[in-house]
Amino acid sequence: MSTDLIDAPADARVILQMTRLATTASLAVESIQQQQVQQARQRIDKLRTQWSTLSRGDARQLAPRQTRVHSDSGVEAVHHGAEVLAICNQVIHEWTRTRCESAMARADGMTTEDWQSVLDHALPMKWNFQCDLLVVHGLLPQPLADALRARGQHRTLHHHPTAPRTGLPGVFGVTDADAVNRQVAAIHHSLPKRMASLDLAEGVLTLEQVESTNQQVSRAIQNLQLNHVTWRRHAERWMNQGLGNLRAIADAPDIQPLARRFAGLPAIVVSPGPSLDKNIQQLRRAEGKALLLAPLQVLKRLFREGIRPDFAVVLDAQDQTQAPINFLEGIDPAWMPDLLASTTTHPNVLAAFPRVSFFASDSPVDHLLANARAQRPASVAAGSVSISCLKLALHWGCSPVMLVGQDLAFAGQQRYAAAAGSDAHPMPASPRVLPGYHGGTVQTAPDYFLFHHQFQEIAAETRHTRPDVVLLNCTEGGARIGGFDQLTLDAALSCHVDALPVRAHPATLPPQAPEPGLHAGMQRCLRQYLQRAREGLRLADQADRLASRAHSGGPSVRRQLTEVDKALREVVLQLKPWMQDAVEDIDDALTAWEAFDDLEDYLQGSRRFREASRAGLRVFEARIDQGLAGLDRSV
Repeated sequence: MSTDLIDAPADARVILQMTRLATTASLAVESIQQQQVQQARQRIDKLRTQWSTLSRGDARQLAPRQTRVHSDSGVEAVHHGAEVLAICNQVIHEWTRTRCESAMARADGMTTEDWQSVLDHALPMKWNFQCDLLVVHGLLPQPLADALRARGQHRTLHHHPTAPRTGLPGVFGVTDADAVNRQVAAIHHSLPKRMASLDLAEGVLTLEQVESTNQQVSRAIQNLQLNHVTWRRHAERWMNQGLGNLRAIADAPDIQPLARRFAGLPAIVVSPGPSLDKNIQQLRRAEGKALLLAPLQVLKRLFREGIRPDFAVVLDAQDQTQAPINFLEGIDPAWMPDLLASTTTHPNVLAAFPRVSFFASDSPVDHLLANARAQRPASVAAGSVSISCLKLALHWGCSPVMLVGQDLAFAGQQRYAAAAGSDAHPMPASPRVLPGYHGGTVQTAPDYFLFHHQFQEIAAETRHTRPDVVLLNCTEGGARIGGFDQLTLDAALSCHVDALPVRAHPATLPPQAPEPGLHAGMQRCLRQYLQRAREGLRLADQADRLASRAHSGGPSVRRQLTEVDKALREVVLQLKPWMQDAVEDIDDALTAWEAFDDLEDYLQGSRRFREASRAGLRVFEARIDQGLAGLDRSV
């Protein structure tokens, strides 16, 4: 039997992808030779989209050193396609370069068409107009804005030191590194994989400012992608644990009425930074007077000092009761305070506390059940548990709110106070720098650098919306946090706490009642989502059947296929936030699909989208089924 016949199926996909790329590139060159500018531009952009939306496996297969084909005909096809593609790319590059230089040389002002020629050359050959990020430094003339809109560029950062243009579709103004970080971090779907920039900054920005901003955008995209990788890695745990906790959440004491109990009280967020060793003993003066909120990491140290917080707070979904991270080891169970937990908290952590209430933290489960409650709770979502503690205190109307042990920096090589935190996070090889509490600078880790920014944002917002609230940083070490007044803990206690009467510890009081109607609301929400998932799977099967008849069935079958595909897309886009395992494949499939030219292109894109969607919908359906079963299980 011929080797070609045996191995051809294994080679089919890489041959198809190489053929599609080479064919599109050849058509673009044909349009260039015929001086059909608009058609050439459209075909080049299609080539960009095809390159940028290849699946990760296909992209690796097409890399010269990683291409794996088995049959003789496969090797020949791939080599021929690669040669055609390389020659065409040279022609395309020379054509775009020449037109760009001609457009930039015009002395009488550049038109929208001129800027299109600049974009032809400036954008790389792998570019996704829907998600990749273009940075325009300095000026953003209206003809360029018009060219970007006509091109379908969805995400553009306009970097200007004082007056970036805003209000243009898809254009976001940035003035500095913080603004870059905010804009990139706000991207929640179809993540950018690439960036490009246009330097129109002469007389407006220095070369160093342009290069620094480009580096910052690149780092911000990398951080966003790393966060997405983390999301993908932990999405299954977050969803499973959150759905597994539904019965406990429905039966837990309602956290909302606590605002009436603690409004107007001073609150202290006790964090595990190295400076906690300096002043932790003074917290005894605050017991029963100020509201003490303590992340799980600091409980062992507080227990050793004989200081019982009002609440322990946990944000992380990790099991923090087992080696190598056991934050509860050696603590007397009778000493344990009540726990305030995120909805995705590990069940072993929940079981270690006598009483648990839950808060919303923008987890997947929180968003899934957004309509289960009569009144959506305020979110205390944050990058760190200490920031969630701060948000809880502000939500309950506490003032002043004091930070203790919130170094956000290293003390030598020390990241945590004694008997607090974990030794699993040494100083990074390239630490970041922050302003010091006592002047100068201090070294910090990348995650602390981000948390520092978040603390300052919360402080700025609080000063604007609630100027009566006092924010104090009583850490006495580490980093200075803008928006917080610095005061020693002794002075803060003397001014705001010592004269207050002692109140009952929350753990000794009767619990709040569960939120009325929450159990039924959860059931209603989950059943609606289950119905949508099953509708999506039905539509995918229907589209499969129609696609198999697309050639023989004529225009009526193709119209039906288009309608079913559209309905499937609507279902998938609605459910995509809870299908993180498949979301990258879905996004790439959608973008590739939208670039179709003919029936074969459409069918290829449609099939790829259905495959990715079906995989995500099946996992989602199984998780919702499990969540309903757990919610209905008696305890």
